[in-house]
Amino acid sequence: AVFVGYQISECGIRKKVAIKVLKKNYGEKEIKRLVKEAKILELLTQGNVAEMLALENLPYDPEIGHKTYILIQELIEGLSLEKLLILHRNKNLLMNPTMIAFILYKAALALDEAHSLKSKTGKALKVVHRSLSPSNILINEKAGIVKLSDFGMAAIDDEDLSTGALRGKPQYMAPEQFLGN
Repeated sequence: AVFVGYQISECGIRKKVAIKVLKKNYGEKEIKRLVKEAKILELLTQGNVAEMLALENLPYDPEIGHKTYILIQELIEGLSLEKLLILHRNKNLLMNPTMIAFILYKAALALDEAHSLKSKTGKALKVVHRSLSPSNILINEKAGIVKLSDFGMAAIDDEDLSTGALRGKPQYMAPEQFLGN
């Protein structure tokens, strides 16, 4: 789940942020996935991906029996592409083709950066997002900002892609993923 919160500095400066929290019944697999997402986000620096600010673990919670992990990211104030499409559909409006092209161009830049990503040692990581959908393309129309979010299902270096593990929303999956390529 993702919540809006504030990152507060020692000097009392408050910055609005997005806080991704693992659901209560998570296990080791979900923790590893969140840490992997944070490691990917650490390397994505070209400005087309929602920036990671911190990965934190909160103290032990007796109610759930373990620590809680949170991923703190920049908050993109505005709408997801999904909500923008619904808004236009509900008002029976067409979207401006130039705006659509700009949004998709920025998302493509983010995907290209992820797929071309190299580790700190220079090894090609071949990151595949696997959850590309309109809900993960965030838009701040006032500032002209478009950023890709949610690398929680991402695969690195062909891992999980050849094992038959399908991840993401079926209606947005690449045909190659269904074929195991």
